[in-house]
Amino acid sequence: MIRQTNITAEMVRAAAHYGRFGDGNDPAQVVCDGLVQIAGGFRTGFTVTSILKDMGLVGMRSGELTKKGKLFLYDLASGRDYVSVLNEKVKP
Repeated sequence: MIRQTNITAEMVRAAAHYGRFGDGNDPAQVVCDGLVQIAGGFRTGFTVTSILKDMGLVGMRSGELTKKGKLFLYDLASGRDYVSVLNEKVKP
């Protein structure tokens, strides 16, 4: 699969540096789960929503996925765990 965005697991973890998601929880996984929740019309926690907004994946006012967020969601929808998808090559 060729990815549509250049977002990596390290980038998500760096954006989530101020979040506390509990021991053993990968911040990248928690943030990606939040993106999927928002895409499905559900709400997520304040911290995850703030991280997604800071990354430009969710609109600042609308709370809906941006074009970048939709492309990133497309990358995640490959049927595998999110973090392995984040580590794949990016579309040139």
